Amino acid sequence: MEASPSAPPDRISYNTAIAACSRCGEWRTALRLLGEMAERVPPPRNTPDAHSYGAALSACERGGQPDEALRLLERMRSEGLRPGLVHYH
Repeated sequence: MEASPSAPPDRISYNTAIAACSRCGEWRTALRLLGEMAERVPPPRNTPDAHSYGAALSACERGGQPDEALRLLERMRSEGLRPGLVHYH
């Protein structure tokens, strides 16, 4: 994701981009953005949240990637986030 000099990307920007990838079936790009978020967004807003994971899981679902979705759920748990019902749809 390209940063603007006046508005660097934040978690909301990344979540929006990941959700857009999900709607377009671009699961690889969604996962790349999820990983990139921690590297490019300044703390403390650089950690993916439940919305980030929900959008990425949706991208995996639409892309027919159940193994990737299971890895995301495990990663989510390892980061201290508790998957909810929306994450298992």
